Amino acid sequence: MLKPQETVIQLQGIVLASDFDRHGNPMEIVLETENFHQYKISQNKKGRELMNHTFEEVKLEGMIEEGDEIPLLTIQEYSIVS
Repeated sequence: MLKPQETVIQLQGIVLASDFDRHGNPMEIVLETENFHQYKISQNKKGRELMNHTFEEVKLEGMIEEGDEIPLLTIQEYSIVS
């Protein structure tokens, strides 16, 4: 069941690193769409998998939680756009 402020959404965009560890590895990533909207990607299993796909274009489906400065996106499914 969805929380009142969660919405299921389908998006396409580029995966970008938004925070790095001291070795330069991505610790946090965002999805940026073609109209420059950004969505912070949660650290669930699918979100951690996407850390290996920075600077790649993806299509995804997930739940978006509004409320923060950048909406939080919990990914359910994704595919790499070739």
